[in-house]
Amino acid sequence: MLALAHHKNHIIVVDGPPETGKSHTIAALTYWANENKKSVVITSHKQEALNVIDRLSVDLKNTFPDMQGLSPRNLKYMRKFAEAWPERSFVQASLAQISWYHNLALLEKLDNAEDRL
Repeated sequence: MLALAHHKNHIIVVDGPPETGKSHTIAALTYWANENKKSVVITSHKQEALNVIDRLSVDLKNTFPDMQGLSPRNLKYMRKFAEAWPERSFVQASLAQISWYHNLALLEKLDNAEDRL
């Protein structure tokens, strides 16, 4: 596997043959970027490589077979929720006060974060 960083454009290229840890590297970089309020753009020559949510759903279901709510649709809702409420302490308090379903309804129907409060 090869990972190249370019200091001027802040670009990281991850390249290599199958089963060399590229997905784990990309996941770690994405997590780091999210924690540091940075953007990530992932491109690929093959569509299959970009179907991350679908693959993540399958992997999570295999790893946690008794857990519910790991469909691609729910994972996309989780991502949307995390983007709307990046403050972890707020998320914990919010989920304690109203149901997941009601939080999703607020996200779907109200564009403004202040209105959702």
